[in-house]
Amino acid sequence: MKSFFPDCHTHTRQSKDSDATMRQYCERAIALGVDYLAFTDHIDLDPLDVSYGYYDFDRALGEFEEAKREFGGRLELAFGAEVSCQKSLIEDARKSIEGRPYDLVIGSVHILDGMGGDISSREGTPAIFEKHGARRIFAKYLDEVEVSIDCGLFDVIGHIGIPRRHGMQYLKDFDIAPFEEQTERIARKIARAGVALEVNASGLWQGPGETYPSMEFVKRFLEHGGARITVGSDAHALENLGRCVPDVLEMLRQAGVREVTVFRARKPCAERI
Repeated sequence: MKSFFPDCHTHTRQSKDSDATMRQYCERAIALGVDYLAFTDHIDLDPLDVSYGYYDFDRALGEFEEAKREFGGRLELAFGAEVSCQKSLIEDARKSIEGRPYDLVIGSVHILDGMGGDISSREGTPAIFEKHGARRIFAKYLDEVEVSIDCGLFDVIGHIGIPRRHGMQYLKDFDIAPFEEQTERIARKIARAGVALEVNASGLWQGPGETYPSMEFVKRFLEHGGARITVGSDAHALENLGRCVPDVLEMLRQAGVREVTVFRARKPCAERI
């Protein structure tokens, strides 16, 4: 029996940092055997973000509806968004989500209030680490992750640990011990809030060589009773669609996970893996 193969985090030309069309993703997904494909284009709300103002809801929905008409009988498609979460922009985030027919909404931290720069970008990450230092960045990042959980706006908490993507050289000697209590609290909060924890596969081929968050964090989440996990490639290009997702699914099985979560009309649905 074929294993369920989801990709719950992808970016198309509706995000400024991708050129791929939804139609192209659908064709590749079918060729790869993907069962559930979610388009989760960026909604970036901070004027400091290079993608600020780029997302157009009507344009994104229109392209999605075209793709669904053509491919819906062969592939389950979901219309989603990845909203950049910051404490100062929570109300803007709420306005960008409410009343829209999304299947799932991912809340992710990309920019830290008061620090400027994108901590997940190749260009922004070095500058912000050099200016503020790893300790201040890590502390602020964890605070913003807690905000993304506490605000109650999101179905999924995205790619925890993303500063490692382009910041490994600044974190190699970093002492995480002072942040253990907060890290544990975040794992517990996600589990108890009933939101889904994303296990983002892209870290496996990027700098860290491990998922965002690490499997150690995933196990903490499970120990606190967490049950909802989504898996995504975070693809911004066709060749990365589904990349390393089967590896992540196997890691989860080895950790005792037997189901992953997908979303339909903002409702979590369990699928056996």
